[in-house]
Amino acid sequence: MTERYASNDDSPLAAAAHWFNLHQAGEISTADEARFETWLAREPENYRAYKQLQRQWTIMGGVAEDPRVRETRRQDRENFRAPTRWRHLAAIAASLILMVTSVWAIYNSGFLENTIGFFDRNTQIVRSEVGQRVAMTLAEGSVVTLDTDSEVHILDMEEARSLRLVKGRAFFDVAKDPSRPFIVQAGGKTVEAIGTSFSVRMNEDEVTIVLLEGKVHVEQKKSLTNTPRQVELTVGQELVAGDEPQWKIRKVDAPRETGWMNGRLSFLDKPLVEAVKEMNRYSKRKLVFESDIVPSQRIVGVFETGDVDAFVKAIELNGGVKVVSKSDDEIILSVIRNREKVE
Repeated sequence: MTERYASNDDSPLAAAAHWFNLHQAGEISTADEARFETWLAREPENYRAYKQLQRQWTIMGGVAEDPRVRETRRQDRENFRAPTRWRHLAAIAASLILMVTSVWAIYNSGFLENTIGFFDRNTQIVRSEVGQRVAMTLAEGSVVTLDTDSEVHILDMEEARSLRLVKGRAFFDVAKDPSRPFIVQAGGKTVEAIGTSFSVRMNEDEVTIVLLEGKVHVEQKKSLTNTPRQVELTVGQELVAGDEPQWKIRKVDAPRETGWMNGRLSFLDKPLVEAVKEMNRYSKRKLVFESDIVPSQRIVGVFETGDVDAFVKAIELNGGVKVVSKSDDEIILSVIRNREKVE
């Protein structure tokens, strides 16, 4: 049986490094695998830490010989103390631990984020700030529109039209080119199209795709934590692809779902808690409920992105909510208790 690596920092990150090393070394038993699956499902933070480690490990394969990476690894070697109860993994596990800690040290230092085009000199990074929309026309004629606080990496527009949505949401109006499919990577999924229009949104490990025109093929490759899946979407369909084995497909009002491109947010019987989160994405002035208690009521309405004042007035008129205080940074709201209503 493999003993657990004893760390002074028993965080999801430290545990993820332990399990990742076992998988990479090929020294994981059936019992260990069962314990790993239990740990992975115990907390969302565990899953996110392991997935992030997988992504950074893949990236590090291309930058391991950079001088800055070598220096970080040298420092790791000086600070590393091999766990005495983990002797059977020996040198290979030690080297893997060094590489894993290097990945996280470099990631947390901001090296990966600030090194534009380091992995591929042709990569372009496009970002939008909070409350901002950014539209750009690619060299081959496709148009990409970024929603608020979003980021997309343009990987290749010559041999293969390939992009990666890193965070937020983007709308893709694809120029037709049967010889070169248009591929968007997001959250471990790939969306492939030829000439079509669709949006892709990332919300933690969940990817939502809405198709306005044409057809798209969505695929997820098999991995340690993912089940292989693939579907074809048709006009007016929305796909919500999370970590569950079954993806959710439903018919939606596609123009309404992409109203953010025209500066509008439409809520049709939407839970207030979700509407508040959506409004906060577009404004630096945040809506905050006291004690994080949000009424269970639902909301119907159309609002301009970033117009939190109009949104607050609407939910006040709907009843059950009052404004406690306002500042340049936030609007504090509170739930009205029954006695307050009577008075």
